[in-house]
Amino acid sequence: MRCVSYTRTVSCMESGEIPKDIISQQNQKIQDYIKKRGWTLGKKYSDRRKDAFEETAYLQMKMDAIAREFDCVVMDSMFRCGRNSNVAAEMLESMFVPAGIHFAVVEDDFCSCDVSKEEVYKYLDEKATAYRNKFTTDQIRKHNETKIYPKYGFRYKKGKMELEIDPEVAGHIRRVFKLICEGHSCSETAKILTAEGIESSGNYVNKLWGRPIKDENAPWKREQVKRIIYNRQYIGEWERTIDGEKKLFSCPVLIDKETFEKAQAKLSVRKYSDHVRGKAPLNPFSKYIFDKESGIALKLYPHQRLKIRIFRLSYPKPKEIVYERGHIPYEEVYEKVYEIIKNEKRQADKIAGRSEAMNGNMKKNVMF
Repeated sequence: MRCVSYTRTVSCMESGEIPKDIISQQNQKIQDYIKKRGWTLGKKYSDRRKDAFEETAYLQMKMDAIAREFDCVVMDSMFRCGRNSNVAAEMLESMFVPAGIHFAVVEDDFCSCDVSKEEVYKYLDEKATAYRNKFTTDQIRKHNETKIYPKYGFRYKKGKMELEIDPEVAGHIRRVFKLICEGHSCSETAKILTAEGIESSGNYVNKLWGRPIKDENAPWKREQVKRIIYNRQYIGEWERTIDGEKKLFSCPVLIDKETFEKAQAKLSVRKYSDHVRGKAPLNPFSKYIFDKESGIALKLYPHQRLKIRIFRLSYPKPKEIVYERGHIPYEEVYEKVYEIIKNEKRQADKIAGRSEAMNGNMKKNVMF
């Protein structure tokens, strides 16, 4: 069998430092493999430049294959075959295999002349898919690493993925914490900010996004104040998603930790005050729907987009609690509870019927 080899400096899967002897490493492995098979190496093709798009030798090998100048090409890895394994797999599948030209991959101890065409196609598809998956993951990572989200209180340094304090609204955020620490509720704080003519955080962020503003004088909302009080970014903890994982990065401190914790403590005291506990329940399931694992109560909220009532954990929810669904529709809970009660009533009626029958039999026995 007329054999040739193909080696390459750059891999489509690996990144970082490339060993200086990477070509000689591949050549040695290929020589050992060919010797083991009892073949003879005729020609070597090698792309030695540190360029991800370099394929001079690869294209020459392709032209020589068309001219049928060899019967089999041996490579160390499919991930070092041309620019990437997806392109290489397509070439091998569409040109080499139909023409009867074989290929061998030392890394996987795979040779097309040892298996069926179906197994060859399966192998090539797996290698192409592995590259495509990595490519997609890399693109998502780059997107997440560089995507800029407008943040209330911060702005990005020009050309850098770094944050700096936005002086235009930093004072408003400190004002929110000051009011809460003085004992005001989120609703009261929202009203005070509106009365003082401070632009709502929603309108400000929409302007950063370049979105149209429906109401220039839109009032502050309770939820906007609450989000500020529980936003840990203001104490220097910037959470970002990298490679599918949430990681913390540092950013400028806008609120000291003591004030941050004091504001949250003030809200907790108001939450469980006698005034709040004295309110009538908003629904028949109030205080009866809980998260099974943590024991935390689920609360009823209106879903603004779906226009329905839902049960969910109050925000901010504990990070360790993660479920497939973020909420449960009220009607779903109602129907399930209704079915349970209906079944219980059915069982109770049966038991009551049996009791009446037993009482009747007992009376008959006593009479006779």
